[in-house]
Amino acid sequence: MSTFGGTLVEYERLSVDRFDGRNVHSTAFLLSHCHRDHMHGLDGCAFRRRLRSRRDVRLYASAVSCRLLLNEPKYSWLRSRLSALPLDAPTTLTVPADGAAGSEYAVVVTPIPANHCAGSVMFLLEGERGGTVLYTGDFRLDMGRAPALTSLHCDTGRVKPIDAAYVDTTLCRPDAAYVPTRQESERALVDFFAPKFQVGWSLRLRLPGAKLGYETLFASLALAFGVKVHVTRGQMSRYAGVADVVKCLTLDAETTRIHADCECDLGPACVTVKPSAMWFAHRVAPSRLVERVADGLHRLCYSTHASLAEVRDLVRYLKPRAVRANVHLRGVDVGALLGVADTREPTWNFWGSDDESA
Repeated sequence: MSTFGGTLVEYERLSVDRFDGRNVHSTAFLLSHCHRDHMHGLDGCAFRRRLRSRRDVRLYASAVSCRLLLNEPKYSWLRSRLSALPLDAPTTLTVPADGAAGSEYAVVVTPIPANHCAGSVMFLLEGERGGTVLYTGDFRLDMGRAPALTSLHCDTGRVKPIDAAYVDTTLCRPDAAYVPTRQESERALVDFFAPKFQVGWSLRLRLPGAKLGYETLFASLALAFGVKVHVTRGQMSRYAGVADVVKCLTLDAETTRIHADCECDLGPACVTVKPSAMWFAHRVAPSRLVERVADGLHRLCYSTHASLAEVRDLVRYLKPRAVRANVHLRGVDVGALLGVADTREPTWNFWGSDDESA
């Protein structure tokens, strides 16, 4: 659960993933993805008044996130105030002035795929105003994959000097040091269900509250078993226009034996699997990614957030001058877990909910 307050130290009047409180005084807004804990205030009256008060105040997101937003009727009013940013393409944005609150300035924003959920991106910000800043939002990046993020490198191939990195610390805790990759988790589920599928059983997925984020799981199941995943009309309408996801889904429950969050009567030959990450704390092992918890009910170790090891890997590769946590974990010394007590490591600053209310 993100506790990031929305404002960046380096770039004033630019808010990210928060649209309430002091953020309504900003003049440019970024949305990394469409999960509720990153959308506080987005449907609020104060934010609506802010965007409608000036033509030069806009909300920026990836093209898929824009589509997901507009698929929800309560966000339809954003259509004329919403701008899609192309992936891995630097785009110069103007952060407008606001009366006596300083002059307008330019910042180059590059959205980088974050592999967290459909449409999710990191934002790389570059400009004279605040230097080079990386905001990861929520992300999942396998170990050793940072060199493949071309937008974080200069034309010569060297890593861009990062002045500050705001990182996803959701799983920066000792019991989440090892988290299987999505591919490992998806393969474990396929291997678990394959014998049952062959004898006519059905699979029901019970998704956690954040329904977005399981698109690659749908794709893996559809590919492995040659059938689409049955979803509700609500789920299908949420993904309308997102072709890569919709092609794996169906509204016809009779044509498949894989179902997600439906209430169909699937009979006794059905196994229910709930993807989750934190339930596996102290339990997870590479050989036990699917655990039985009751008759017909299993848990799948599946994370859309980077593990402690993956966050450490990214931070040590980029070597930013400062690192700031997007998630405040009470009682957990994230700096110590990442080894930032070493003077060669970047400084660590917490942005907890207590600090943000000040």
